[in-house]
Amino acid sequence: MLLVGQFLDTVTTYTSSGRKFQYATRKSVGSLVGGKLDITKSIQLRARGLGHLLAFEKNVATFSTPINKIVLVALSEVERLARLIRLPEGVIAKSRSLSMIFADCRDHEILYRERSYFATKALRLAESEHDDLVRDMMSLASVMLSHESFDSSTGRPAGLPRTWFLNLEALFETAVRNVLAEICTQATVFRGGASPQAIFDREQSEYRANPDIVVSPTSGEPAVGDVKYKIFDGSAAAGDVYQLLTHAEAFGASKAFLIFPGDSFFVRRLGSSRGGIDTAFFSVRVQYLREDLAAAATDLGFGAHMLTQMPAAEIPENATNATA
Repeated sequence: MLLVGQFLDTVTTYTSSGRKFQYATRKSVGSLVGGKLDITKSIQLRARGLGHLLAFEKNVATFSTPINKIVLVALSEVERLARLIRLPEGVIAKSRSLSMIFADCRDHEILYRERSYFATKALRLAESEHDDLVRDMMSLASVMLSHESFDSSTGRPAGLPRTWFLNLEALFETAVRNVLAEICTQATVFRGGASPQAIFDREQSEYRANPDIVVSPTSGEPAVGDVKYKIFDGSAAAGDVYQLLTHAEAFGASKAFLIFPGDSFFVRRLGSSRGGIDTAFFSVRVQYLREDLAAAATDLGFGAHMLTQMPAAEIPENATNATA
């Protein structure tokens, strides 16, 4: 589910910034020439008694590119995945709406080609593409399209199962940031790298702070956090804490936090640093990510309204302990 959500978010960012297109030659016939005149075919038309028509070639922009075709096929794969695993209705609706944007890429290749063909093609594009966004999108599409059971071909020789190499650290970070953005409706949640801040007054371009999470409320000072995909034993490495405080100071934050995956929800408050930055560590359960992050947001002062709107059965028991 996290993989599908990450892919849909990447496709949304890609479409909002403008899909990639290419120029193609389209052959046309008409009384008005809008391109390069084709003398041979124009003479053939005249020989048939169609002297009022001319044949010409015209360069047009088309969005039916290999990248966009792969995106459309991967979006169609979401429908197949929904039959095997439970996906939220919002995810399925988002996939269908994005598929409508890429409807101009649908052709015979999309309808009849095997999914393994597009998976291999996506992997090659991910290796050769220079755009980070497109490269990530192709990598995710390759993973989604690599399901052997979804392929239309049969009779393949038995062999080793397909191996997927996923960056779980990046997936966990993105999931935490996206869920916090849904919970903290009165604040803007974004990745610090989208708007890095200078650490020093003189060397402003060389050293910049880019934390994993920045929570900026409509009023008040922001909070800065980092996501660490490490085993949490109640403490954190000194370097991680130093980096966190540097990021928080660069963004003018009054609160700083680290988030770790764990077997149970846990909060450790370190108090205020010498610079007056209130610091805390959070351990959240991946399988109950929304509930635990709601409790963490409440502890930070950003998610109290979220818990009051949740039904009593959905409020995590440890949410009250976290705010006590």
